[in-house]
Amino acid sequence: MQAMAKRRTPLGLSYAPPNVPSPARLVPATSGGLDVTLRDLTACDRLGLKGRGASGWLSARGLALPQSNCRAAVSAHVDAVRLGSEDILLLPRSPEHPEGIQQLRADWQVATDVRKGFDALREETWAWFHIGGPDVFHLMSMTCPVDLGLERFLPGRVAQTRVAQMDCIVVRSDRAGGPGFDLFFDVTSSAFMRDSLTVLASAS
Repeated sequence: MQAMAKRRTPLGLSYAPPNVPSPARLVPATSGGLDVTLRDLTACDRLGLKGRGASGWLSARGLALPQSNCRAAVSAHVDAVRLGSEDILLLPRSPEHPEGIQQLRADWQVATDVRKGFDALREETWAWFHIGGPDVFHLMSMTCPVDLGLERFLPGRVAQTRVAQMDCIVVRSDRAGGPGFDLFFDVTSSAFMRDSLTVLASAS
């Protein structure tokens, strides 16, 4: 089956898979402001399955799923984010190594004898940013109504909330050796999200 062409965010236009961008500071150190880095991972593989049978099919494949909604189960290769009882977002633990996601997608596409949900096209409709750095909690406290504090919003927690005044799914995901968040939101708003975070980081 021919792979679907993925949308690209403004940052994503400067690279193509399998290259994954390194974290870039929102505000240059020489300009002051908050020390927060951003990676645009929108072009990286992910898979969203939704509807009757989705969680059962994934469990049958041996994937550990969170027992409750708004939680993420972290494994060596694939993270499973449960947004609803039958709404699962699958992410590569390392964006540089999406083989686990690719294999799941290939197995799902050829499965015909079981209920397996449907492809929610999360890689096509959602932008994916990862933000981190020493001041990331301060930045998020200025733009998100949910308390995402270091000791309160622990790794694996998920919030379906708002960031930069728009709907956003926030996942506590410490990907770069320090605290950080995965942000998922409408891909058409990626430039607005980037600019809003940059303004907040610059003004602090």
